[in-house]
Amino acid sequence: MEPGIDEEPEIVRPGPEDPSLLTRQRNHRSEDIWNGEDSGSLTCRGRAKEMAKITMQDNRVIDIIKLVGQLCVELLGFGVPENDNKTLVGQRILISRLVERIAEPLPHDATEEQVHQYARCYILALLGDKIFMDKSGDRVHLMFLEFLRNLHDPPKYSWGSGCLAWLYRELCRASDKEASQIGGALQLVQWVRVPSPKSRPSGTALIHYREQLVRMQPDQIIWQPYEADFGHLPDFCVARRDTWTARVPLVCFCIVETHHPDRVLRQFGLAQEGPTMLCTMIDYIE
Repeated sequence: MEPGIDEEPEIVRPGPEDPSLLTRQRNHRSEDIWNGEDSGSLTCRGRAKEMAKITMQDNRVIDIIKLVGQLCVELLGFGVPENDNKTLVGQRILISRLVERIAEPLPHDATEEQVHQYARCYILALLGDKIFMDKSGDRVHLMFLEFLRNLHDPPKYSWGSGCLAWLYRELCRASDKEASQIGGALQLVQWVRVPSPKSRPSGTALIHYREQLVRMQPDQIIWQPYEADFGHLPDFCVARRDTWTARVPLVCFCIVETHHPDRVLRQFGLAQEGPTMLCTMIDYIE
């Protein structure tokens, strides 16, 4: 029966019935709770201990920070001070810092490693400012740096495919009505830049571009902009034309986009048919 409102409830010992089963119980913190003592401080200590645990996530973040710093010193020739929270944000470095590095002339007795560090700064700045530009406009991810480690015999990566994958993803993002900026190698879009003096609102150019796209007529598009120049280009520029129309995945790290030349067949002098089913790939993780 449950005790009445005026009755004292019977206190049942919460500890083990047979103390011999837990030989170290008398020295354990839970003994205080079982005896009705120190429950508050035990809870606080338990929570503090839980919060103070070092997880594998902590170790991984610390390892990445150390690795990024080591890469900068080893491959670029300069380090990032611990109190500098502007040059390096996560794994993205200021392009202006790379430009400052290559603006300093190399010494006449520069070693081969110093020359390679100088070259990596130049190439990385070029990648971030032209080929793999993001919406920040002033940073480049250090994930590209590992590809520049061996400048004597660089790996045969398809930089063009990576560039297109990056640009396709940026174009998809820019199509969102809430987007106000765009990244990627926009020189490939072949759009005339709208002058934007400082007095003009930052969104004016974006509004102009969107209005132009909406009003564009078929006769305003040059579908084969390079055709007249093919005869003047080296053979390697026009070799293996069949690969231009291949439907293949374009990969740039975690960005995977499908190349859809079948949607712009007029660019290759062919008749345009109805579009096939869209194939979307995994999202880009920054």
